Amino acid sequence: MIDLAWLAWPLGLVGLLCAVAIYGYIRKQPEGNEVMRGIAAQIETGAMAFLRREYSVLAIFILIVGTLLWLAIGMWSAFAFLAGALSSMLAGFIGMKAATKANVRTSE
Repeated sequence: MIDLAWLAWPLGLVGLLCAVAIYGYIRKQPEGNEVMRGIAAQIETGAMAFLRREYSVLAIFILIVGTLLWLAIGMWSAFAFLAGALSSMLAGFIGMKAATKANVRTSE
């Protein structure tokens, strides 16, 4: 059997580099006129407020589940859960930022 687990880190880094390159390309596109930029700013403000609220509730859940995992299974399982949860939250934040930046450029 071939062990391909070693590919996870290099391919993950390639994926991140591709995402950064696409985000940079999107940021270079025109944002439209003043009205479009104003609406886009309001949408981004609302999206970030939504994420702040969602993540504040999610943080409580993550702490409770992480503590239960630590007590029931062990420290490393709790750390793995925490790392996964934080990575997921970061991906959601970056995705929301990219989506709100891309929306007005798509409209333009």
